[in-house]
Amino acid sequence: MSKVAQKERLGASGFTIVELVITIVAGSIVILGVYRLLAQAMWSYNLQEQMTDMYQNATFTIKKLSEEVSQAGGALPDSLYTVVYVTGSPTNDITMRVNKKGAVQKDTITITASAKIPIDSGNAFTGLDSIVVDTGKGFPVTKLIDSVKVTSTPDTVYLKSPATISLKPGDVVYAASTARYFIDNMNFCLNSTSNVMAENIDSLAMMFYDSTHAATTSWANMSSISLYVRARTAAPDKFYKHAVFHDGYRRLALSMNIKLRNRF
Repeated sequence: MSKVAQKERLGASGFTIVELVITIVAGSIVILGVYRLLAQAMWSYNLQEQMTDMYQNATFTIKKLSEEVSQAGGALPDSLYTVVYVTGSPTNDITMRVNKKGAVQKDTITITASAKIPIDSGNAFTGLDSIVVDTGKGFPVTKLIDSVKVTSTPDTVYLKSPATISLKPGDVVYAASTARYFIDNMNFCLNSTSNVMAENIDSLAMMFYDSTHAATTSWANMSSISLYVRARTAAPDKFYKHAVFHDGYRRLALSMNIKLRNRF
């Protein structure tokens, strides 16, 4: 085979510039398509993860509140002070007092000079932050609990600042725990901003009703409570449009009506 024929044969087996351009363009289209599919898959995964978190945050918040508020009072002397009350913003800040089962002491009470109240069971006061004394005079005497000593017989509650309290035989002592639930910077908190229980809760509302379902703010008249919780996704989506909200966040709203078990 001559050298000219060999050159012609080699030239015929190569690629022209047009063919190379077409190949590059086609490859770029394929790569771009794959990239878009991967990006769509990642977007769908992140969205689903955010939606799951939003659902969990909303359900946890309303379940926690419903469990706590349904136990509010718990045989506390509600004629003496408010057991459920709203503090700060009326839509997202509520404080509840609960008297745990078995924490009412109606036996003869003897208080010593060192501010000790003997009780039959230290467990009745464990984990509580105050005691309320019904002296029969129409107003409560509330004291902080310093500690509960369960090694002595009977067990003993130690009070703070004993000089301002005076108990006598026949007084009724209630053990109370106080919990404050509120929203701070989209976080659902218990008692302090550092104790975050759920994130991305943008709204919390409570309405209180009497036995005729008329709105009330008096614990003495409260029969039921309507809870409303709204959660949102952690990040906005620029492609998501809503008729009311225009910030790109998806939201989930839950509501629940609760009968106060310890009220009547």
